[in-house]
Amino acid sequence: MPKVPIPDEPLPKVFALTTPVHLLRKLWWEVKEFEAAENDNSELGTHLIVAYHAMNCAVTAWHMADWVWLHGGEDQRHHLFAMLELEQENFTTFVAYLRRNSRALNCCRDIATGSKHMRLERKGSDPDVEAEVVWDMEPMTVNSPVDAPLCRYTARLVVHDGQGARSARDVFREAFQYWEAFLAKCGYIEDRFVSGNRE
Repeated sequence: MPKVPIPDEPLPKVFALTTPVHLLRKLWWEVKEFEAAENDNSELGTHLIVAYHAMNCAVTAWHMADWVWLHGGEDQRHHLFAMLELEQENFTTFVAYLRRNSRALNCCRDIATGSKHMRLERKGSDPDVEAEVVWDMEPMTVNSPVDAPLCRYTARLVVHDGQGARSARDVFREAFQYWEAFLAKCGYIEDRFVSGNRE
């Protein structure tokens, strides 16, 4: 029988979300919204909507670190550092670990911080991380309707780092998967119930 969780106390400056798992669900929702917008961005100006969703994904993915750090209190942090085999128990060591161990989170950190401050010129940023909008052109074909435009442009969001370029979609999905596995390892998420239904 599944466990019924005891709700956490409401946070005084947050609407409804109280745990890292809640923020993880928000991240998944944002990734799906980003993907839907990216799949439908052929109208003029809709690439900006895709960019809005991308910013939300990067910010939430990076802010997961704060939520994991603060949620369990000192005992949970001590357990976390022992599990990660880190000597210094401080937030700086924790985020440095995350950036070293997740290419996606390293990118999300710089994109989130760059989005907040407009330019990211401070110490600690990764000079190899860059966000880019790439425009693809699809020309009209023989089968196109007579009143169709001569070509159609669509925008793709790409993230560059020291290991090459990837779609923002892949970066955000990887960040979600990293956090999902991390929270499961920490005991915040129970294993999924496996049924015979394939959904």
